[in-house]
Amino acid sequence: MARAAPPPYRRPVMLLRLRPLLVLLLLAGALLPGPAGAAPGSGRYTYSSGQGTLDYLVHVPGRRAPGPRPVVVVLHGGGETADTAATRSRWNRVGDAFGALVVYPEQNPDHDEGRAWDWAGSAAEGRTGREPALIAGVTRTAVARWGGDPRRVYVVGMSAGAGMAGVMAVLYPDLYTAVGLYAGCPFDFVTCAGSSTDADTSAAAAVRAMGSYARIVPVFNAYGGADPIARGTRADLVVPSWLAVADRLDDGTDDGSMSRSAASSRTETPLPPEHPYQVSTFVDRSGCPIAEDWLVHGMAHAWPHGSPGNGQPVDPVSDPYAPDVPTATYLFFQQHQMPAQPRRSTCR
Repeated sequence: MARAAPPPYRRPVMLLRLRPLLVLLLLAGALLPGPAGAAPGSGRYTYSSGQGTLDYLVHVPGRRAPGPRPVVVVLHGGGETADTAATRSRWNRVGDAFGALVVYPEQNPDHDEGRAWDWAGSAAEGRTGREPALIAGVTRTAVARWGGDPRRVYVVGMSAGAGMAGVMAVLYPDLYTAVGLYAGCPFDFVTCAGSSTDADTSAAAAVRAMGSYARIVPVFNAYGGADPIARGTRADLVVPSWLAVADRLDDGTDDGSMSRSAASSRTETPLPPEHPYQVSTFVDRSGCPIAEDWLVHGMAHAWPHGSPGNGQPVDPVSDPYAPDVPTATYLFFQQHQMPAQPRRSTCR
């Protein structure tokens, strides 16, 4: 069984025999971490704008490399909170291992009682819509406050969060360097409930929605072979649709210049109870990996390689027997940073 997430860090405050004003200044400094000097641990915050408010959880990694931190924004599934997503997804563990700041926006229950992101409505509203603008605001705030690297900002989500992560990557390709989807769907699949829309039609909608910000966005896709929801949402079309986006954007024409065939594929069969899985990698004409597709056999609708939530011995929304998809996602992200020019490769 995976180890539970560590308790939130709490900074100790020593009461010194100093003048009252100086004591207040010291306490204020302890409670309000600066962008470059935030202590390791997790904390809750609220972002507000003219569009509304969103609570969010921030995990500051214990490991700190020189320079700005990479940032991973994790969008929870329906019915989850930021805290349950942090526990189930195990992204804090990945952040600690690689020195990445991990940010968990939380759907406002006043907007949706089931705490599901409205990816379909958001796709229709565009980047000025309520939820996309709030999530982007949380992201920019976290980058500025905790010393994030604007060239290495990534977004990943599971289920409803995957639907929303895909929308954010389309509407804000100038903000998110790459995207990860777990049990997600192609862009513009209304309600993510399955559709006769093919990958090329989805790609055309995505490019239109990107507008003047359009660029090739690398995508990591993972889903379970035993997940009826992923089958219904056509998670298998996520990578083909994003490759079709890349094909349209690499030379301005949908002409097959970007290969839809995998450059490499492998099948892993670990010992039970761990699940076997298949991995396919897709590259552009320069050899840059722009997509990875992971099919995990035996996994249902769950966070892959997750840990049980809420201290329960078995959590149906978390599968610890899946491969370490979060780490694989980050290793894929790590190969990419925002290019200086929109149509240039993201490969580092």
